[in-house]
Amino acid sequence: MNTKKIVLMLAMIFCAIAFTACGDDDDNNDTGSGITGTYATPSEYDKLVKQNFRWFIVISKNMVTYYKSAGVNNSNYWAGGIAVPGASGWYVERGSECTASYVEYDGKLVLENGDIYVIQGSDLVRNGLRYSKYK
Repeated sequence: MNTKKIVLMLAMIFCAIAFTACGDDDDNNDTGSGITGTYATPSEYDKLVKQNFRWFIVISKNMVTYYKSAGVNNSNYWAGGIAVPGASGWYVERGSECTASYVEYDGKLVLENGDIYVIQGSDLVRNGLRYSKYK
């Protein structure tokens, strides 16, 4: 009985390995259409909490990551905050990241959640906020 179980488990492992794709569809090094990168609004200083804040979005070849919290250039501000990819020294609240696929259409970046960013040169604009490529 144990031999049958071992043979069955080996067959299942073989099938799992044999049918696994080797490619990486999430290759963030592919520049795609040139829109990929980290974008941020201008930094704004809040006198009450004495911190600089800015909003970030990160665009890869086939995915957009946006954040429900503003980024802060202080790693201690958000307890357990996470670093914004491509924006050294900026942190957002853990759990605030959301992802969505997108398409480029008619000068716009249209996200699957319905958000629309207008492409203006090398900037993106949404609801009056201008996001520039982070440098």
